[in-house]
Amino acid sequence: MKILMVDDAVFIRKVLKGILQELGIELVREASNGSEALKILKEFSPDVVTLDITLPDMSGIELLRKIKSINPSADVIMISAINTHDIVKEALREGAAGYITKPFSREKVEEVLKSLERKKKGTIPEEKEEVDLQQQLSQQFDGFGLEQKIETVPVNEQESSSVILNIPRDVFGTQEEIKHEEIEETEHKDVSTSPVEIESSPKYSILTDIKFEQINDEERVNLYFNKKEVNYSIGRMKIRNGIMVTIEDCHKMASIRETYELNSGVIERVKINEVEGNLYISIETNVRKFDIRELDDGLIIIFRKSKGLVVYNKTQRFLMIDNVSPNSVKINKINEKNYVVEIVSSGATFQEGEEIVEDPIIDRYVVSRKGNDYIVNILLKTEASYELIEGRTSLGIRFNEIKILKDIDVFYTPEETLLELITNSSNVSADIEQEQDKNIVYVFLNGFMVSEELLSKEFTFNEEPIESLKVVYDSEKNQACIIIYTPIKKVNFIKQKGKNLISLKPNRAFILFNIFQESVVFQNIKPDELMVEFLAETNELYFKVKNRFVNLIKDPMIDTIEGETVSYIEVNKISEGYEGKIGLKGKCKYRVELSRDKTSTDIYIVPVRKLNKVNSFEYEEKEGKAYLKIKGEGELNFEWNYEKSESILNITFKEASLGKIESRHIDFTDHCIEWILFDEDNYNAYVKVKTSVEDFEIERIDAGLEIEFRLLPVEIVIEEDEDKVSVKVPALKWQEVELNNDIEEQTVNLQIKRKDIYLRPGITYLEKNYVIRKYQIIKEDGYRVAFTANTIVRLNRKDSSSVEFTIEKCPVLQEIKIFQGALRFELILNFNVNNVGLKESFTKDSHLVLNLGEVVLGDGVKLPDNFERGIVRKIEIEMIGEDVVLEIEKVYSKINIIQEGSNLIVRFDVEKCEIIINEEEIVLRNLNVEKVEENIIAENNLIIFYIPKTEAMITSDSIVLNGNILNYFALDNDLSGEVWKLYLALKRGISLNDILKEKDEIYIFVKGESI
Repeated sequence: MKILMVDDAVFIRKVLKGILQELGIELVREASNGSEALKILKEFSPDVVTLDITLPDMSGIELLRKIKSINPSADVIMISAINTHDIVKEALREGAAGYITKPFSREKVEEVLKSLERKKKGTIPEEKEEVDLQQQLSQQFDGFGLEQKIETVPVNEQESSSVILNIPRDVFGTQEEIKHEEIEETEHKDVSTSPVEIESSPKYSILTDIKFEQINDEERVNLYFNKKEVNYSIGRMKIRNGIMVTIEDCHKMASIRETYELNSGVIERVKINEVEGNLYISIETNVRKFDIRELDDGLIIIFRKSKGLVVYNKTQRFLMIDNVSPNSVKINKINEKNYVVEIVSSGATFQEGEEIVEDPIIDRYVVSRKGNDYIVNILLKTEASYELIEGRTSLGIRFNEIKILKDIDVFYTPEETLLELITNSSNVSADIEQEQDKNIVYVFLNGFMVSEELLSKEFTFNEEPIESLKVVYDSEKNQACIIIYTPIKKVNFIKQKGKNLISLKPNRAFILFNIFQESVVFQNIKPDELMVEFLAETNELYFKVKNRFVNLIKDPMIDTIEGETVSYIEVNKISEGYEGKIGLKGKCKYRVELSRDKTSTDIYIVPVRKLNKVNSFEYEEKEGKAYLKIKGEGELNFEWNYEKSESILNITFKEASLGKIESRHIDFTDHCIEWILFDEDNYNAYVKVKTSVEDFEIERIDAGLEIEFRLLPVEIVIEEDEDKVSVKVPALKWQEVELNNDIEEQTVNLQIKRKDIYLRPGITYLEKNYVIRKYQIIKEDGYRVAFTANTIVRLNRKDSSSVEFTIEKCPVLQEIKIFQGALRFELILNFNVNNVGLKESFTKDSHLVLNLGEVVLGDGVKLPDNFERGIVRKIEIEMIGEDVVLEIEKVYSKINIIQEGSNLIVRFDVEKCEIIINEEEIVLRNLNVEKVEENIIAENNLIIFYIPKTEAMITSDSIVLNGNILNYFALDNDLSGEVWKLYLALKRGISLNDILKEKDEIYIFVKGESI
């Protein structure tokens, strides 16, 4: 069955469509006005048309006539809240098959459709159907006793959708008769909206009073006249909500106002206007149901709030608020799970209470009253937004789940990578688009938002076949988009065990072996994606596939094939892609080429033929030159370069291998070459020569080459003197040599480290023979020059860029003498030669250190041990390496070192320490202030100085008393006897002001009354 629904209310169409789908009717079309209905009628040819009486562009009766003229076989069912007898009768006369009043139920719709089916089958006569309908309509008016008293008067439908009724007065009864009558809550609105005309009385009645009453949920307007009978009519207002009461031939008392503002929740205002002898009373109200009662002296107009309904539609899954105007409803969002609906001045009453709902989104709703308004508090189970379905007198609220993409988990295997979409909804669908030329995949999730954490989340991929991934949200489209950067083409959205997954399956690639061409084939791998390297030590080819976007599979048959060059192939997965090794049988050459299919790579492996080989070498030195010959067989083509920073000569023999080379690494001991290294790969043979000789020439010879190294000639320049010999080697620097003195052997050795030089080996005797008798040049770890001395010598190395030094007769310390006085001490060192200087001298705490350098201690040298407790306390002598060092313990003194002929005099002069006590200060002179400590005892007005005896010469006459500021002073030893303790006790009234230390003086400033 095909059905066309014609109604301008979206809400009514949705409700009716849901009912029809529940009844199993899927072929349903919709139209919101007459013009749209006629267009669909011609295309769709429906079996049944449900038609609303009132439409925006034409009346339902007019559209009914056009439908029957176009498609006479279509059954038309009239649907409207207007259930007056005239409208129904006219619709039936024009060919309507049935009539349903709003609000309708599933059972009513099902009953009407089944009735139509029975009618088509001939089981119900048309006359009987019409009689039943007439009875149904007449029953709707029984509550008002109108079944015999209604006379219909045709009205222009363009002006009003109601009917005018002429009602005799006895229909309403007297006031006493209706005083206790209970008015039924039936659909009375069409009767009450009709203008009512009462039998005429004498002209000009007067409205003497107007009163307003409120009883429970009804409000009354009481109109009082000076006459018992008045002519009046009532109709609905076209512009505002309410009714217009017209009193013919009537005036109003002057005491009656023109406007009454009530705002009671039922009646908003009442306006009274007198025009041309008639009274027009407009009553503005949202209430649609009203009743009229006549009194002996007036009229009572009763407005009742209709019963509103808040109910959950389980089928359509929305909350319906019925019998209200959508304009009187406001919806406020408290949070994502709580909405509050305000029903403002709707003219309806609602049952208060809480209702629990069986719905995946709505948990419950609570209806409560607030003054004249009602509040519906809706609590949700999950986050949701809402949409409104509006009707004329009803409003539907459908909640839609707010779906959020919260996170993405990545699961990887070489065969497939899965992206699990973590959402708050089980209802997930995705659209996938690809830009294959840009390697981008877009996954769209319509209706999904994205969590802030996911929007800012950074994804890192290593082994996965994904370069990067990001998630964005389009607020205008309410759409989440997952952007995947990957060259993979097989991308799908799947549901698996309740999980929503994006599947990425990489293309498969294969490793094959062509036994006929001895080649390894990397199918679906291009040469720029493959790196190959020869491992000489293991005789393997190492390969790396720099493409992690494929699933590389090795042909299992490779392990069973026996080729001439390949023994095995291993492959492993790494983060960049894949790596592996190809085991070679013997020495082979290989080349990498793009295969004929232009999508794969072939590695051709060829055994190295024993044609071009490096077999041997020869080395010799002759008169400042060295020669290296490398010999072999075949065509030995070579190229070379010299790495100066590493001192390595690199020689590459193209397309050659190593032959009869017994050892690949040869070390040289005393030659200009340090070592030779032979190596090879699957293409070339290599020779590395470690040498510091930069002056060389390479010449091609039969089946090989010869290298001529030109060594640097070095000259040793010697000048003799009576006490020393000067040696210069201008070509050498100090960092290239080592110089040492063997005193026992009376030999000086100059070891030359450089091997790119040439000195003629042999012995040379000196002419004067004062200090050095001869020197000998020996080829040993470079070169060694040995100088033979006639006596004990010492070395004096010159501070110059080139090698320059002197060999001197070594001084002999023959005697040590001392002179001790009260304020002077002299140490006299007597040598066998004049002008023996010090190598180094310095003070360290209370010690003086004298480094005499290389000096021989004579047999008569004795250190004095009978020092008095004076300037010098102790002298020690020791050998530090080849040097003689004297360490002298002393007191604080001035030191002078004097050279007089063969004597070296060290003089210590001491100035006596003075302690001067004046009237304003105390002065301590001639002492090492850095070693003096003080202790101030303020409560005793006492100052104590601790003076090491080595840092000051204090005697009995050191104290000079010029002032009278001390109670007492004393000088004492500490327990060790090594420190003087100076006590200064200030007199009462005198206190310490400051202590100042300068050079070798200490100033103690005091203050007080005595001063």
